[in-house]
Amino acid sequence: MARLNRERFPDPNVPPPGTTAVTYGDGLEVADGSVLEVDFGTGHEQVMRGDTSVGGSSPTTTRGDMIRRGASADERLALGTLGRFLKAGATDPSWEQIAVADVTGAVATSRTIAGLDLSANRTAAEMMTALGLLWTPSLTSLSGWTDVSSGAGSVAVAGGALTGTIPGSTAPVNVAAATIPWAATDCFDVRARVQISGSTGADAKAHLRVMYSGAGFLIVADGAGGLALIRTLGLFASLATATGRPVDGTGWVRFRVVGQRMTLWYGTGIGAAEPGATDWTLLYDADDAALLAISGPTDLHVGGQNDSGGGLSGATDFVWRTILVRSL
Repeated sequence: MARLNRERFPDPNVPPPGTTAVTYGDGLEVADGSVLEVDFGTGHEQVMRGDTSVGGSSPTTTRGDMIRRGASADERLALGTLGRFLKAGATDPSWEQIAVADVTGAVATSRTIAGLDLSANRTAAEMMTALGLLWTPSLTSLSGWTDVSSGAGSVAVAGGALTGTIPGSTAPVNVAAATIPWAATDCFDVRARVQISGSTGADAKAHLRVMYSGAGFLIVADGAGGLALIRTLGLFASLATATGRPVDGTGWVRFRVVGQRMTLWYGTGIGAAEPGATDWTLLYDADDAALLAISGPTDLHVGGQNDSGGGLSGATDFVWRTILVRSL
């Protein structure tokens, strides 16, 4: 039996034959199979047939539930997992995790930027390299490098490292180094980590030079843990020094040039990891007007040497790894 809410009929005093007039009241119960008609003065129109399915109970039990028609009756479809969407299946809808196939044709599934395929996750370094903002000189072979070793020095590039080697007890100066054409912008940030094995004296000097047509700026790390920034552009000058730096491959240097501003930091990483953003120590930060009068760098010079007139206590390797140059 169904129950109807309160209704007012236009003319309850003139019921049709076989019907019962109903006045305004609190509701009307209609037996199954009976017919409810309303007389609007011109005829009798059926507006509802008594049926227990009308106003029947809901299968839902919890907020967010939906009603889904099952094989033979309505049934409850509970709220799906957060972030899932309602997907039509062969016979029933259900909550599903979105997949690439679900958006085919609506969203491009193959995209590139500067030739880099973005259909897979990409690192910040990969994005910067594709956009020409990160230069990582190859450390897999000497290809692209020019060997500029002299005296008893030699250089090799392999396995992610550039290694300059000088035998012991050699004097005067021996150089074990290589250069590579500059491939970044005039404003840059270069970072690298250095290791010196063999002689632990100050005469064993690993160097990274940013060259401007034969002159430039040298970052020198020595076997005794010293660090120096040297200027050969124009007048020769030692601009800053530090001591106590590691030579075991965890020591890093970072040199930046923006306009006429030069900045040098040093830091210690963990294993092969670069120092964190707040783990760099500022060593030098000043303007050099000579930078405004010249074009950008021409070469990157990396390697090692023994100091002028100073021999080494034994064969020494100067190893540079993880050379990163960011264009600014």
